[in-house]
Amino acid sequence: MNLRPKAVNFEDVWSKLRETLEAIICLKPIERITWDHNFSDIYFVCVSVPEAQSRRLYMAVKKCLERHAAEIKESLLLLSGDRLLSAYNNEWEKFHKGAICLHNLYGYLNKQLTKEKMDAESQHTFMADNDRDGQCPHLGVGDLAFSIWRNGLIRPLAPQLVSHMIELIGRLRNGGSSSVGIRISDIRGAVLSFVDVNESIQQEQRTQLLCLSNGIPLTEFYEEIFERHFLEASENYYRTLTNETFAHLDCCPYMESVIQKTNEERSLVQRLLHYSTQPKVEQLCSELLVNDQLEKISIMCREVVQREMLHDLRNMYTLLKPLSNALPILMQEFENFVRKSGMNCMETTINDAAEFVSNIQSLHEKFTGMITEIFKGDNEFVAALDRAIQSVVNHREDAKQPPKISEKLNRYIDFLMRTKRGKSEAEIDTLLSKSIVIFRYIDDKDLFQKFYSKMLSNRLIASLSFSMDLEETMINKMKEACGYEFTSKLSRMFTDISISQSLTKRFHEEMLKQDIKTDIPIHVMQREKS
Repeated sequence: MNLRPKAVNFEDVWSKLRETLEAIICLKPIERITWDHNFSDIYFVCVSVPEAQSRRLYMAVKKCLERHAAEIKESLLLLSGDRLLSAYNNEWEKFHKGAICLHNLYGYLNKQLTKEKMDAESQHTFMADNDRDGQCPHLGVGDLAFSIWRNGLIRPLAPQLVSHMIELIGRLRNGGSSSVGIRISDIRGAVLSFVDVNESIQQEQRTQLLCLSNGIPLTEFYEEIFERHFLEASENYYRTLTNETFAHLDCCPYMESVIQKTNEERSLVQRLLHYSTQPKVEQLCSELLVNDQLEKISIMCREVVQREMLHDLRNMYTLLKPLSNALPILMQEFENFVRKSGMNCMETTINDAAEFVSNIQSLHEKFTGMITEIFKGDNEFVAALDRAIQSVVNHREDAKQPPKISEKLNRYIDFLMRTKRGKSEAEIDTLLSKSIVIFRYIDDKDLFQKFYSKMLSNRLIASLSFSMDLEETMINKMKEACGYEFTSKLSRMFTDISISQSLTKRFHEEMLKQDIKTDIPIHVMQREKS
């Protein structure tokens, strides 16, 4: 085919193009040869001589699409309720697919428009804000069609259409289902049309739009036409729940009902609306169903924590977490309860070092498990647990005396390290690791080191240690917790006893060689200079 530009009779060509356009926009079948001829006609119109007629073609397409949209609008305005919603979706589905086909058919015209737009931008004569509403002939044909549908059809229909959609959603909220005429698929289809109609078919423009919204499709039109009305209706619905439906409920059943309703609302949004609405609905639920009832929930907070009502505690955390001002109430009650539980443990085991340490270990494990299971590993609750345990561990019965934890923990470790205690080396290593957890909470670690040095030296000199490997392992654990400086003295003691054992062995071997006998046990002791 000869692609050389030539003179074109616009009216003759347009009559054929209009016939195809009207068929495509209604999704009527056309023959392949017709498509090919139209494709060529569009090219020759755009490059015609003596003057290109691309702008004239664009305006003709625009008028034809506007006329088609106006006809659809008039037919839909005669309908109401479910019939309107269903008919709208049918028409949109055809129009949407037809617009994409037209965009492809008018591909060369789109390229011409893009070139004109780039030239205009380079000369600073192009107003980008006008593009989105089709005021300038720089929109691709598909995007032009969407602009016409948006402004010429959705806006006039919105009062009736959106009102009915929100009414249907209200019926769904109150227990309605598709079996009584609620068209979930139609609601979803109409909602997505409010989003899709604001997006671009052209890849270059689509990329630009996505960049403008940080990768999220632009939803301004959807928010204006539908979402703000939906959120207003949702606010009224949630206020009715708190003032009427849930008003008679005590705190724990109320929390259960709110969580159930929040989950239902989340599911409703996921089924019907655009995903950008979900966080807004969740925030609205938190504000109206939780924050406005915070006093009611806070009163129950202490009882739920102290009675360890785990199911209700999980519900309370779930509801309070999204509120920046509410979670500290629960966190403080949790911290107070841990501290009180720890103090009770200390009072009942004040004279038994092993039981004293074991109870604190159990307390730490119990509440660590609660944080993982109930509070989802929340770091703020971990910090609250740390503060409470630290307070318990460093408690002073007498303000003039140091805390007893350093002595008791050392006696417990000494108990584990000595021989003939009926435990395997692996079991003792596990218990030592748990001891390090408590050790980390001790404020006066110098006092702890003083006790540890004394008891370690007794074990080493008298050969009372269950395992030298365990002694070395424990020193390494403390080094990991506090650094080399803290354990340097302990390491020297351990090194001294190792050298002493080696020297003693060599001394006895030499005694045997020289056949020297003595009834006095001799040990060669080594002490490294500080």
